[in-house]
Amino acid sequence: MTEFSDELERDEIYFRDRWQFEQKYDFLPDPTVDQNDYTQEFYFFVPNALQINRSTYSIKQFYRDLTNLIRFKTPVFTLEELTDLSFHPSPLARIKSLKNRKQNRKMVGKLEDELNLLGNVFRSAVRKRCQELSRILHQKRYDEFVLQTNEFCKELDLFLSVYEKTHGDIMNHWAQPSIHEHFQYLSHFIHHSTDQYLIQLLERVRSHKTDKLNKIDERLTNLLLDTQSEISLSPSQSEEEGEKVVYTKSLLDKFFLNSLLLNIDHFSPKKKYQNVIGAIAAGIAMLIFSILLMWQGQYFLIDSAPFIIITVVLYILKDRIKEWIKALTSHQFIGWISDYATKIRSHNDKYTLGILKERFSFIGEEELPDDIVQIRNREFHTVVESFKRPENILYYQKKMRIYRKPQDLETRRFMLNIIFRFNIRHFMDKASNPFSPYSLLDEETHKLKVMSLPKVYHLNLIVKTTIEKGNSPARVELMKVRVIADKNGIKRIEYP
Repeated sequence: MTEFSDELERDEIYFRDRWQFEQKYDFLPDPTVDQNDYTQEFYFFVPNALQINRSTYSIKQFYRDLTNLIRFKTPVFTLEELTDLSFHPSPLARIKSLKNRKQNRKMVGKLEDELNLLGNVFRSAVRKRCQELSRILHQKRYDEFVLQTNEFCKELDLFLSVYEKTHGDIMNHWAQPSIHEHFQYLSHFIHHSTDQYLIQLLERVRSHKTDKLNKIDERLTNLLLDTQSEISLSPSQSEEEGEKVVYTKSLLDKFFLNSLLLNIDHFSPKKKYQNVIGAIAAGIAMLIFSILLMWQGQYFLIDSAPFIIITVVLYILKDRIKEWIKALTSHQFIGWISDYATKIRSHNDKYTLGILKERFSFIGEEELPDDIVQIRNREFHTVVESFKRPENILYYQKKMRIYRKPQDLETRRFMLNIIFRFNIRHFMDKASNPFSPYSLLDEETHKLKVMSLPKVYHLNLIVKTTIEKGNSPARVELMKVRVIADKNGIKRIEYP
């Protein structure tokens, strides 16, 4: 099983822990058009053996298992761009430019925001660079890897040097305690992020066991020793001290992520309009009942047995018509009211940037679009291909509309990072034991043997993404993944 903490080799969908998988999608709205529409449709194909259906799995439970996050994507900078103090978009350059500015509340907030943004941008730049180096190493292009890694180490050393100098310059002019605290947090965050990715890179270097990498191993080791974070864990620390390290890291992550978060207003349109929908449904049903009641009155006496029997049947029909009309509002294709809606607001709460609408339902195989059916049947197992798979299909749609970008909104922060995270724990409640006994006859000894073979379930997921920007043609992307899981959680994710 892949380590959950490994961030250098992640696909579009990966598992976050043994119960949750996650998808991140970057969406850049076109600032020149009035609205950008982004729609994602998730088709879950769940084996019947897990007993996930309308009776056992509710809409409320689905949304409890789902985590939907929207935030600004971290602006992309290289370490070289960050270190260039003449490059105005660099947060480090902007921090430097605030050295002699008037120290009022507005400037304090601006400086703190740039410090938070610098933390995110630095971590993203280091992670991206380490991912590139990891790919080169995986292809065994050792000479290129050594050259690129030495360049990376130089860039990292230069950044840390310029950062420390800028830190000192600001603190010599700014006396606010909050600025001092921000720099303390940022220094911890920078060093911890460096440790995190350099250690993963060093692990890969040592796994190749070649003399060509000895010098780069030494270079990375020395750099790690120089940048070792004060909140890092040593082998001799106690369990309680280890808890403190993880807790502190989590707080730092949340603290710096704040500069990329969007304010949201989450509500349920169905709850808002359910009384109106119920009244309309009841009115239509009553109208049909009254018409049919008057019609039958022309043929039967009011106190006759046929009149009474037909009236009861019509009343039952009226009640079913009312429930049928109400159910239409939640159906995948006919429903026009979403389960939940989320207004997306700017960081300063000044603008409504867009709105996200979500819908969930169970659907039948006959309701699947042709393109989804084609992908579902692609590259199925080489055996029992003609077997009709007994499975239930869950459908989830999220549709986001982003409005025209306000002119005074921060230029560096407008691309969105949309995160879909799902917990399959409830899917596996009815799963069998993770191992199944299997008997066989040994060909050499002719003795009977019993082996324990893994018992797994395949949760297939197809994601259809549709992007529409103004009058431009819609762009459609389709992706299929297979989550392999057992009673103990997710084992791996495949791309069939």
